[in-house]
Amino acid sequence: MRGSSKKLYLVFVAIAFLTLFACGSAPKKDAAELSSPVAVSPVKDIGAALSAEEAVNGSVVLLKIVAPDSAGEASVEYEGRELPVFPLSNGETVSLVPVPFDRKPGPSVVKVRFGDITEIKIHEIPLRVLDGGYPSEVLRVDPKQIKPPKKYIKRIMRESREIGALYRRITPAVLWNGPFRMPIQSAITSSYGTRRVYNGEVNGFHQGVDLKAARGTPVRASAGGVVAMAKNLYFTGWTVILDHGYGIFTVYGHMNKLKVRRGAKVKAGQLVGLSGMTGRSSGPHLHWGVVVSRVKINPLEFMKVVK
Repeated sequence: MRGSSKKLYLVFVAIAFLTLFACGSAPKKDAAELSSPVAVSPVKDIGAALSAEEAVNGSVVLLKIVAPDSAGEASVEYEGRELPVFPLSNGETVSLVPVPFDRKPGPSVVKVRFGDITEIKIHEIPLRVLDGGYPSEVLRVDPKQIKPPKKYIKRIMRESREIGALYRRITPAVLWNGPFRMPIQSAITSSYGTRRVYNGEVNGFHQGVDLKAARGTPVRASAGGVVAMAKNLYFTGWTVILDHGYGIFTVYGHMNKLKVRRGAKVKAGQLVGLSGMTGRSSGPHLHWGVVVSRVKINPLEFMKVVK
């Protein structure tokens, strides 16, 4: 490979990892209900409890915070990432802690801070990360979806920046009501976390789940929210991204037709599009993803935790 071509290819690879939604196995332990915390801060009158003391990479745990008003505002950090803290309708104060797919198994710590500049109390809650044991799969797709022609590089970079800016935006409101649901009641054809081998080359991991869907199958919103994006993307074709508030997004990719526009408010179960095979796809299906605080996590594990 010549120098200029090699440089271009390396740029593309970096972009692909940032942009890719493309189309795992179940965790070794399910997340428990929030009402049964297993890790509690020992400090008197101030508590922070995780919904589970162990979690596989690519999953999420829920943190419940209990503190008097005198404790000051709470903030949460995990793996160097600041996480939103928000109130639920039942009066509880919580935060969602996403465990990145590439986080190595072993001990980790969730940090909860209380107070202001005059007095800060820091609580460290242990969280053990387990290996999800994700498999690999081999797929054949259009070669230009793996190594796009030079004329598409600017488009891919533009879309990458747009998506990145979208996920960094925090809407300070809970826009959903009740549990999240599957956008299609269908079989899963490719699980979260599966390592993808496209046309003989390893190219990242599956950052959502693929649901079996004939072309034109109705796709419905997993929960209430606002349409943050509704457009044709290079990798995922006709795509809808819903903002549910406080850094939570759901992604619906490879659709054949969209039924919503950017900025529209949607309710749980509302039609957002019709399934297809646009973008990087080897056949008709729906790619469904969940993003929490810019981390792409397993949608099935997310539904167990967010009720």
